[in-house]
Amino acid sequence: MQPGMQVGPMAAVMRASTPPYGPVLGARTGPVRVRTERRRRLLAAAAAVLALAILGLCGPTARAAEAQAPALPWWKGVTHAHSRWSDGADFPEMVADWYKSHGYNFLVTTDHDTLQEGERWSPLVNQPRDRVRLQEYQKWLGGQEVPLREQTDAKTGKPVQAARLRALADYRARFEEPGRFILIPGEEISDACGKVQVHVVAVNLAEKILPLKGPSIPETLARHFTAVAQQAQRLKQPMLAILAHPNWGGVVPVEDWQAAPDLRFFEVMNSVITSSDNTGDGKRLSTDRLWDVALSARLSRLGLGPVYGIAADDMHDVQPKGGAGWIGVRSKELTPAGLVAAMNAGEFYASTGVRLKDVRRNAREYAIEVDPDPGVTYTIQFIGTFPGYDRSTEDARDGKGALLPPTQRYAEDIGRVLKEVKGAKAAYTPTGKELYVRAKVISSKPRPARDPDGRVKGAAEVAWTQPVVIAAPAR
Repeated sequence: MQPGMQVGPMAAVMRASTPPYGPVLGARTGPVRVRTERRRRLLAAAAAVLALAILGLCGPTARAAEAQAPALPWWKGVTHAHSRWSDGADFPEMVADWYKSHGYNFLVTTDHDTLQEGERWSPLVNQPRDRVRLQEYQKWLGGQEVPLREQTDAKTGKPVQAARLRALADYRARFEEPGRFILIPGEEISDACGKVQVHVVAVNLAEKILPLKGPSIPETLARHFTAVAQQAQRLKQPMLAILAHPNWGGVVPVEDWQAAPDLRFFEVMNSVITSSDNTGDGKRLSTDRLWDVALSARLSRLGLGPVYGIAADDMHDVQPKGGAGWIGVRSKELTPAGLVAAMNAGEFYASTGVRLKDVRRNAREYAIEVDPDPGVTYTIQFIGTFPGYDRSTEDARDGKGALLPPTQRYAEDIGRVLKEVKGAKAAYTPTGKELYVRAKVISSKPRPARDPDGRVKGAAEVAWTQPVVIAAPAR
C-alpha cells in the first residue's frame, strides 16, 4: 500500500481479521490449517461488511441518495381554454401562440362539446371585435387570406360572414417543440341538470363526447366520468376528467359531487366566473371550503379517494384575460402520458401566479419551497381535518330566515389550519392522525386586474398543493 493511501471499509476489516502471527509450529497440518482458518475469517468478515452496506442502502444512505437525485422539472400549463371553435373570441392559432409566447409548456384545447377536427366555420357576428380579430389573425399569418363565406346565422336567421377555422391537426406542428411546448386535445362537456350547469373538462380526449343528460346531478357526473374512463380504456390512451367551476351556473352542490366515485379533479379556481364564485359569499361556500368538505367526507364516511385541485384559466378572450389560472406539473417528460400520470399521482400544484420550487408530500413530512419574487412576502398554511371531526350540518339561511340553496353549512373543524409559517419555505410533520393534509401559499402580490378575483379587496396571488392522505379509514 502506498503511503497516504486511504483504506476502504472492506480492506480495513480484512487487515484487522488477519492473525498477527505466523503458522502454528508443531501442528500436524501446520500452515494448511492456519490458511484455512484465515480464509474462513476473511470470508466471514467480508460477508459482514456486505450486510452492513446493504442495510445502509435501505436506511439513511438510500434517503441521502434520493435527496441528491436530480429534481424533475415543473411544466406550466392550462387545462381549460377556448377558441372560436366554440364561444371564444380568438382564432385557435392565436390562442396557442399567446400561451407559448408567455412561457407556458402545454395547452389543452377544451372548446364546448367539440374537438378541433373536421370543418368548422365561425360566424363573425360580434362587431367590431370580430373584424379586429380577423385582421390581427391575417397579419399573424403574414398577410395570407383567411377563407370566408356567407351563411345564415343560427340565432337571427340573417346572413352573416363566417371564417373557416383550422383544425388542431393542421396547425399544431407550427407550435409544438419537444421539451418546450405541446398541444393536447380536449373538450368541455357542457351539460345541465335542470337549471344547474354541469360541466366536465376532458383532457387528452380522442373522440368527442356529447352531453349525456342524466336524471340527476350525481348521475350526470357519473355518466361523463364513465364515458371518459371507458374511452381511455378502449383506446389505451391516458385521459382524465375535471369537474369545472362547481360554484357557477346554478351551483353544483358539494353534497352531490363529493360522492362521485370516479371524481379525481375539480377546479378550485376558475378565472372567468365572477370573483365570489371562487371566494364565496353570504350564499355560497368558497371553493377552498368546498374542497375540505369533500375531502373530509370522501376520506371518512364515503370511503373514497382524494380530490385534487386545478386552477383553470377558462380563457375565452386571450388578450385581456389570459394567464390568470394555471398548473405546474412535475413530470420527467413533457408528453400527454407523462402529464396525466403525474397529475393522477398529485404531482402538481395550482396557481394564480405563485411559483413553487419544490413540494415534498408524504405521511412523514409535507414541505413547501416557494420560488419567490423580489419584494414579495409569503404565508404558507398547512390545512387538514381529523377523523373525529364534527359531522353536523345546518341549513344555510339569509338574514330573514329564508333558505339559501343549495349547499349546507359545516363545522369549523373541517379544513383547519394546522400550521402557518411566514416565509418562502415551510414544513409540517403530520401527527399520523389527520385524514389528510394539503397546503396553500398566499403571497402579498395583488392579482392582476384581468383576474376577476383581483377586484376583491386584498386578493393576492395564491398557490394550492395537493392533499396527501394520512390516516383515512380502511375501505
